[in-house]
Amino acid sequence: MTLRLKMVVMNFGALLLLVMVPSVHGVPRQGDPTASIVAQIVKARDYTAEYVVLAKQSLAKNPSDLQQAQKLYILAYADYNAWVAYVKTGLQDGKAKHLNTDAEYQTISSDASTAGNAFTSFVDSKTGEPKAVNVLLSSLGALGLQLWNGIKDRQQKDRATAATNFEQGTKWSPWEAITEDSLKNPQPSPSTKPSDSAKPSEKTQPSKPPNPPNPQGQMTIQYLEQFPAT
Repeated sequence: MTLRLKMVVMNFGALLLLVMVPSVHGVPRQGDPTASIVAQIVKARDYTAEYVVLAKQSLAKNPSDLQQAQKLYILAYADYNAWVAYVKTGLQDGKAKHLNTDAEYQTISSDASTAGNAFTSFVDSKTGEPKAVNVLLSSLGALGLQLWNGIKDRQQKDRATAATNFEQGTKWSPWEAITEDSLKNPQPSPSTKPSDSAKPSEKTQPSKPPNPPNPQGQMTIQYLEQFPAT
């Protein structure tokens, strides 16, 4: 079975907005050089998700191999999201964080790369697929530093926005949530949703008599945004 290493168009379009934070006039900075860095991180995430689908499909007849693949992904998932959280903190703190000389960051980055490569290499060994994603996973530490270096001197509000969008747009999904359908129909990035302040204000409506009971017991469900506006 051939692994489809594809870039999801919606994800690629959304990631260009991840670190294009507003200027003092509210206009996004065009041509933000950090967008290409985030693109590489999102690419690594999407490739790794493809490996999850491949493992579920190709190793289904060998439960022990499938279980080992799941175990390795769970470890990689935890280490990678720990790296994302650390980068987010670095972006929030800016140049005060000194991420470029942070020994703990180096350790966390190395753990994330090693765990990610262990998962994809195992799937490769069982399916004979190429190791195209390994180069990207091995570069996480350097990519995080490049991203921090491109944002560390911005204003605190801009750094906070970029940090939140980075976390929301690059974190991995748990094993159970990754399916072939989820890759074909990715959710839009939270950064593309309008904030509450951008929504038109609701006008006060005159009071009305209560509606008669609904025999079917229909309920109105209010949609709650998953990510708060920043």
